[in-house]
Amino acid sequence: MHTLWETAGAGLLFGFGEALKPYLPKVVPSQFIDMIPCVPTIFVLASAGGRVPPAAIGIPYIKK
Repeated sequence: MHTLWETAGAGLLFGFGEALKPYLPKVVPSQFIDMIPCVPTIFVLASAGGRVPPAAIGIPYIKK
């Protein structure tokens, strides 16, 4: 479960990426500029995932 500060930090990271968009040069295609907020978010999610394995790992599911 995520804490309040982790969630706020993720929102600030995404918002910072959104705030950078108007200040970037127009030489870069707009599709790449639109990806800016998503790229750090993907890196954070990829690095945060897999720290703790699922609680039921290795336990077979038996339907009742």
